[in-house]
Amino acid sequence: MTRHVDERLIPYLGGELAPDEAREVQGHAAECPACRKTLAELERLAADLARTVPPPIHWGAYRAELRDKLERRGQARPGLLHRWIWPPVSVALAAGLVAVLLYASLPGGNGRGPIPGDQAAIENSILASRLDLISRLELVQRLDLLEDLDVIGGLDRLPLRGEG
Repeated sequence: MTRHVDERLIPYLGGELAPDEAREVQGHAAECPACRKTLAELERLAADLARTVPPPIHWGAYRAELRDKLERRGQARPGLLHRWIWPPVSVALAAGLVAVLLYASLPGGNGRGPIPGDQAAIENSILASRLDLISRLELVQRLDLLEDLDVIGGLDRLPLRGEG
């Protein structure tokens, strides 16, 4: 007896199998009572589905029903809750949400200014950006010296004032 052909029964019924595969399924179904029973149930189900015809759609009745529903919806007036209460409440809720978001977005998240840890993080990031200069400290010191020399050299050009 060959292995079960369950996965090939539906393609067999639809005529989708190659001839040699179809013969294999047919031969197995002749020998195997479980596959033969499954094949018979599938054939009966396919026949039932082929006989079932959906009821015809009466488009005129559908349009009339739809028109009636739309008219009833148009006649229903919004109550006091929808006309007078919801708009101000929704505006107040939106304003409150904006206020909370603004308050939370202030430095520190509590509206009291930066948290000391945040200040340290800012300073650390500034120092980290200047580490490249610190690694060339000798060059920076020479630049400072040159700047001082430039200031000293510019002192000679200042007008003399007589004090005293």
